Amino acid sequence: MTGQIRLLCLAATLCATFLSPADGLAADAAARSPRPSVTQAQKAQKTGSVQKTSPVQKKSVSKPVARPDRKASRQQTAARSKVSRKAVIAARRSAAQSVRAVAAVVPAAVVQDRASGVRVTDLPLMLERLARVAPGLDRQVLRHALAAMQCAVNSGAQPADRLAVIDYSLPSTARRLWIFDLHSTRLLLQDLVAHGRHSGENLATQFSNIEGSYQSSLGLFRAEETYEGENGYSLRLDGLEPGFNDRARERAIVIHGAEYVSPALANGQGRIGRSQGCPAVRPEVAQMVIDELKGGQFVFSWYPDRRWLNDSAYLNCRPRQVASILARNGG
Repeated sequence: MTGQIRLLCLAATLCATFLSPADGLAADAAARSPRPSVTQAQKAQKTGSVQKTSPVQKKSVSKPVARPDRKASRQQTAARSKVSRKAVIAARRSAAQSVRAVAAVVPAAVVQDRASGVRVTDLPLMLERLARVAPGLDRQVLRHALAAMQCAVNSGAQPADRLAVIDYSLPSTARRLWIFDLHSTRLLLQDLVAHGRHSGENLATQFSNIEGSYQSSLGLFRAEETYEGENGYSLRLDGLEPGFNDRARERAIVIHGAEYVSPALANGQGRIGRSQGCPAVRPEVAQMVIDELKGGQFVFSWYPDRRWLNDSAYLNCRPRQVASILARNGG
């Protein structure tokens, strides 16, 4: 009996020692708590592997390289493109303002006034513009025409809207008449024009201001009023150069249409027909030529005649002499 009691006391002591009430509660809580999921286990494993990496690996892992955000990149590119477009637009506006500022300082080739015609202010620029639209016209001839016109206007002549140039150094089979609009610097016409029958055959070489000579005249003219005559619709010319063409009106040197100014005739006989000194044109263009030049436009006839080149008050621009001539002729 005594031995059984000792065994029971020993068992109670062992239970008290190895299984306390706190341990029982912890064991129950552990039994009730869920087991870690696979994902958590994997994370725990990855964490453990990171802890076991080398220092270099730890550094690379601790500062991973971020992948580029494509959406953000596109937004940045669009923003830069927008800024670039704005910069281009601003640059263009600035350039336009600069051009306008320069235009306000640099004079134009002409001062345009529809009421009184065109006054050339920049002869080289006007020469360049007209030469560009009339490449077949010799620059020296065009330069002389513009210089003579400018000298007349600067000396008191009324400015004109248009200028006709005849180069008599070219054969009659060539289109040696040019008509320019000075406002727009456009070429209105290039066509055939006749010379006087006593000036030469296909090439004109002789020129005169004498009545009955049947020769053409050189120099600067004013195209004035129209009339109906033997040759139909015609245009009177007033010569502005004493000794060279100032008898044009009394000689009846006029612009008119003529059947003998014909390409077909030129092909058949090697030249077009000749006039009595008039700068006759083809009937097909006669009305247009006359209407463009009537009312005070300038007509300039050129040939490398040494006496005329040396003595012309307009080519050599002698303002007092020109002003006196214009005063006698009424401008």
